[in-house]
Amino acid sequence: ADGRVRTAKAMERVKAAEERTVKRCAVTGQPLQRVYFHHPDAERHPNMLLSPNAYAHGLLPPTLCLHDFKRKAAIDAATPNMPSFSDWTEDESARLLDAVLKAGDAWDVVAQYVGGKTIAECVLQLARLPIADPYLPHPIPNRGTAPP
Repeated sequence: ADGRVRTAKAMERVKAAEERTVKRCAVTGQPLQRVYFHHPDAERHPNMLLSPNAYAHGLLPPTLCLHDFKRKAAIDAATPNMPSFSDWTEDESARLLDAVLKAGDAWDVVAQYVGGKTIAECVLQLARLPIADPYLPHPIPNRGTAPP
């Protein structure tokens, strides 16, 4: 029984350590996935990380605006096996944006419209594209104003 108690306590310590190292969205508290947005001024805004969903909906503190954040993609072991950014032509990227505007998140339809790309490749490419804020579904709040 003593060995099981030690094992359980060790597992609790490991889980607590993992919780401390998991990056979380500053707005929702949800764990961040591979792609997220960060504030580059870590001294003034430590741990100011946003999920793509929070960023897309303009959910951020009233003293900041979307232009203050930079997109970041974490590197993981699967990254080298993923298709590279250069595997996409400008025409394919344009068709992807057009398809997303028309079909929304119906990724099977998007992939079919783009042609020659899988659903996963389309999602990844959309996450990689440097899409300007005017393409976001909500207006960008100005500094000092509350988000919508």
